[in-house]
Amino acid sequence: MRCIGILCIVLACSGFGMYQAGRLRRDARAHDLLLSLLSECGVYIRTMQTELPELLVLLSEKPAYREFGFLRRAGEQMTPGCMPGTVVCEAIRRDSGIPVAVQETLIRLGSVLGTTDLEGQLAALELARAEISRSGAEAHAKSTVQGRLFRLLGMLGGAMLAVLLM
Repeated sequence: MRCIGILCIVLACSGFGMYQAGRLRRDARAHDLLLSLLSECGVYIRTMQTELPELLVLLSEKPAYREFGFLRRAGEQMTPGCMPGTVVCEAIRRDSGIPVAVQETLIRLGSVLGTTDLEGQLAALELARAEISRSGAEAHAKSTVQGRLFRLLGMLGGAMLAVLLM
C-alpha cells in the first residue's frame, strides 16, 4: 500500500512537470497560428478589401482559428457606429488563448484595423507580424529548453519525495 502511495506522488509530480511543458508548447503553437492569422488578414485586406466586421467573421469560421475566441466575439459585437478598435481590443483582453507576450501587440494592431486607410492597415499588420515572429522564436526556444527542464524537475522532484518518504 505504501508503494502505491509513493508511486502516486511520483506520478503527480511528473504530471505537473508535463503540464507546465505542455503550456509552453501551447504558447509556441499560438504564436504560429497568430502569424498565419495575420498573413490571412493581409491577404483579405489587400485582395478583397474586406471590412473589419466581415473579416473577423470570415476568420472566426476557419477551423484553424477557432481557439481564438476574440475573432468571433469581436465580430458579433461590431455594430454600425461603434469604435472597431475598442471592440477588438476588449475581445483580445478577454481571450485566454492568446499568449500574454502577444496581447499588447494585437491590441495595438486592433486599434489600427478598420480605422486607417489600406496602406496603414497593411503596414500595421507587417509590424505586428514581425513582433509576433520575434516573440514566437523566443517562445519556441523557451518551450524546448524549459519544457525539458519542467519534465525533468517533475520526475526528479517526485523521486526525491519518494526517497524522503521511505
